[in-house]
Amino acid sequence: RALRFCILRSVFQAKAFFEDAPTQMLSAGIEGLIVDEVASYGKVIAEYLKLPFVTVANALPITMDPSRPPFFTRWRFRRGRLWRLRNRAAYFVLGRLAAPLVDLVHQQRRAWKLPLAESKSPSAAPLVEISQLPEFVDFPREKTRGIIYTGPFSVSRATPEVPFPWQELDGRPLVYASMGTLQNGQEALFRIIAVAC
Repeated sequence: RALRFCILRSVFQAKAFFEDAPTQMLSAGIEGLIVDEVASYGKVIAEYLKLPFVTVANALPITMDPSRPPFFTRWRFRRGRLWRLRNRAAYFVLGRLAAPLVDLVHQQRRAWKLPLAESKSPSAAPLVEISQLPEFVDFPREKTRGIIYTGPFSVSRATPEVPFPWQELDGRPLVYASMGTLQNGQEALFRIIAVAC
């Protein structure tokens, strides 16, 4: 359900971007784009405006590579035909779930007279793919050319120092709850964590 929600949210975002972004970008004199890997509409807009772009994986890289387990599973990396078949099946299911977004992207490509399959022209391909995942924790890739692994995107001097009460750690069990951006704002989740603590 969470994945379906994210896809529908992406459809809503894509409609807004397709409607407003090209005109705004042209009037602002934008000369290149940094596109979030999950924002497939960004690549289409870049191709339509003939702008160079790079893609950024802000979380796990989601490239649909059958040699790698899909990002939304907890599967381990395995080599061999059986495992590739398993991965392909999961990507097929993801494709079915993502159909509303894929259909919208194809509809927009037709409206802008772009080829339905991503074009092989230089303006359609990212100059480079950037991943904040450190390379040593990524699954092996068949093709790593064009991927730059940077590690976490953070600027320590821009983050204020927050004092931590180390003296409170006295050997009792410690609970660490970490949420990504998609979970933020869910008041009920924070209440559950607080009650559990």
